Amino acid sequence: MDDNNSDEQQHRRMNQQRNLGGIQRPPKLNVGVYGWRKRCLYCLLVLLTIIVCINLCLTLWLTLVLGLHWGGVGIMSLHKNHIVFNGPTVFKNTLYTDEIRSGDKSGTNGHYSKLVIDKSGINANCEQFQINDRSGQQLIAVDSSEIRVFTNDMSIISATEGRLTLSSNNDIDMIAQQTIDFVANNIVLKGHSVRIQNEHIYLEKLHFFDRSKAPYSVRNSQSYQVCVCENGLLFAAVDCRQATFDCRE
Repeated sequence: MDDNNSDEQQHRRMNQQRNLGGIQRPPKLNVGVYGWRKRCLYCLLVLLTIIVCINLCLTLWLTLVLGLHWGGVGIMSLHKNHIVFNGPTVFKNTLYTDEIRSGDKSGTNGHYSKLVIDKSGINANCEQFQINDRSGQQLIAVDSSEIRVFTNDMSIISATEGRLTLSSNNDIDMIAQQTIDFVANNIVLKGHSVRIQNEHIYLEKLHFFDRSKAPYSVRNSQSYQVCVCENGLLFAAVDCRQATFDCRE
């Protein structure tokens, strides 16, 4: 009996080992990218890296060329209520603004040039103020000592009184290379003294006393005398002592 039991147990063990040996294990799964997919992925990563580097280089180059900074671009600084240009600036098109200020603070002792243009007018603080035409030729130059006008004609027109007043504690000189014309209904010169210094003085359209009414002894005279009435009217006569001229204006 014992032998039979041992044989059966051994037979069972053999059957179990056979059954375990006949079971098929599941296949292994490889996780990842292999082959041509892996090569394409690496090429794409390299291309993206090159593009990012190029973009960074272009961004740095544009920043240096344009002068980009936190406050603005180049010489232009942006603020809350105004824009500051720290350098020469040219506006090619129309500019709309309430006020324009231009100043050079490089002067000494707090004195520097400044130009302010606003709704109230134009205010300039400088050594010399100059106006040029479109070709660059000077029209007006103003400084602390004189005002120079570089034109052939100068007209001063007033809409109300039409009066030109020159007031100064010093001398006022008017110098011209050819002619200075004063055209008006009345020209009034007031002063302590009036001096006319010239080799030739012409009084045109002066009233001349009739030579035929002069005394016979002076009718043949080739010269006239300039006579003055009590009211200041001038006339010309051969002899002021014997002429009877109507001094009424």
